[in-house]
Amino acid sequence: MAYVNREKPATEDSPRVAETRKKIKDAFVTLYAEQPIEKIDIKSITDLAGFNRGTFYVYYLDIYDLLAQIEADFYGYIHNNVKYFVKTFFDSEEVEEELLAVFNRENPIYIKVLIATPGKSKLPAILKEKVKDAMRDELKARNIYKEPQEASMMEYLLEYITSAHFGVITRWLINDLDLSALEVFNFLKNTFNKICK
Repeated sequence: MAYVNREKPATEDSPRVAETRKKIKDAFVTLYAEQPIEKIDIKSITDLAGFNRGTFYVYYLDIYDLLAQIEADFYGYIHNNVKYFVKTFFDSEEVEEELLAVFNRENPIYIKVLIATPGKSKLPAILKEKVKDAMRDELKARNIYKEPQEASMMEYLLEYITSAHFGVITRWLINDLDLSALEVFNFLKNTFNKICK
């Protein structure tokens, strides 16, 4: 389905609109955590959110548009901050609050559904490549793997680090955040530093 550019309602930024959109998103994600998207209908979403079907269509074209907007919001936040996050892994003694905010800014079920549930979203693969690109730039800027023959080794290192990090984060999400975000990210950071320094 092609993306249709719609005019935003004049009151798009109002607290009431934001609350309505949030309730619809929350209802969708709650349903999506339990069943495939093909089994979810708009009536189920709006009933759970406490609105009628017409309200849904004020903000979204269909269920796939809703999912795309949820993914775009999350991706946009990561995209705008990924270089900072990677630099934090190299330079900071402790994980910065902004990095932890990735997992605190949204309801954890959003992240679990989008990142840790196989087949629910294309985001994990997209984010992994974005993180690899940022790490590659940082390693080059620090003159790690300077020689041409070492360049191919850098790609293996990047694949190893990003796959391991995403694996740990996925396990943490599947385990319903059984550790604090700080514990998980300090573990990742310490492991990263042992490999890259």
